[in-house]
Amino acid sequence: MRFFSGSSKNKNTSLIAILVIISTFTVTRFTDFRVVTQYIGKTLKQFRRINFMYRRSLLASLITLFLLVGCGDNSFTSSGNGGIPLSGAGVKGPLINSSVTAYRLDPSRVDLKGEVVATGFTDELAQLRMRMDEDDVELGPFILEYQGGTEINGAEPVIDQLITVVTIDQINAGVPVYATPLSSMVISVASENLASSNTASATDFVASLDNAEDTVKAAFGLEEQDDLDLFQTSPILLRGESAAETYLVRRANEMFAALVDVLADEFADDGLPQSGAAIVKLLSEDLSDGQFDGQAGGLVISELMTIDDLGAVLARNPPSLRIPGTSLRFSELDEILIAEAADLQNIVPTSSMELLTVT
Repeated sequence: MRFFSGSSKNKNTSLIAILVIISTFTVTRFTDFRVVTQYIGKTLKQFRRINFMYRRSLLASLITLFLLVGCGDNSFTSSGNGGIPLSGAGVKGPLINSSVTAYRLDPSRVDLKGEVVATGFTDELAQLRMRMDEDDVELGPFILEYQGGTEINGAEPVIDQLITVVTIDQINAGVPVYATPLSSMVISVASENLASSNTASATDFVASLDNAEDTVKAAFGLEEQDDLDLFQTSPILLRGESAAETYLVRRANEMFAALVDVLADEFADDGLPQSGAAIVKLLSEDLSDGQFDGQAGGLVISELMTIDDLGAVLARNPPSLRIPGTSLRFSELDEILIAEAADLQNIVPTSSMELLTVT
């Protein structure tokens, strides 16, 4: 089909119409407003090919388009401009360019994942970009699954899938909820504990998370930290948040990730490679009875028994290990947090840095 035929005036008019249509499509299709501005900026470079009168017409059309966009919400997401935004991040190290999927929480399924309700991503500042239709919010609670992407320092994630649970009330209140190695473990431990129940509802599952969280916190030396929430305490330094609590929860997550990393090497050496997410699941099964011993409910976990000396691996002192995805030790975790805050443009008061001396 020939789009440009006839007089020069018609050619220019057609070009204007197509550019405006493409620009409008771009605004409504892409999830990042910067992509929109970059794209339309490229179209403006074509002005020199259009005579003066029609440049003015095109410019007027584009200005009108931007005014219309400006009157709306610039927090574009994969589900469009409508609905309720979800807040949070995926963090071992902060994940960027990760795909995020919201599933209805379904305890009858082994992976807990019911129907897909929304999709989104994490941007270059590691923030979750996702919206959910108001009607769909009422279908909660939800499993949020983060997959792919890289950490903010460019490292590949040790744990390739992170999950968390978000409730209706949290979404409506705009509460940030984080997916981390330990939130993933809490969910898996709760799932193991309810595995024998065929009647557990989504509400029952959410209620069981408290006991599972206590078990996980005790395993990582956080049992006395009542204010720490493995789903809601930010593992990234943020203004207005306790730097001391951020340090503690991030340190515990990095310790767990370090153990996963060691076990991944052990499995690989034995010719039985396991993904990071699979190892989290195995360790969650192990911890479901309250301790790391290679057993669950008195039964040996066969996959873990392939490790030559599982007890020695699990007894290793994580702070003596390298922080996964970095060349630094745990004694240097404060440096990582401060550098991240700068990279993520989180302005943190200098005074709060003193609280990072927590050991």
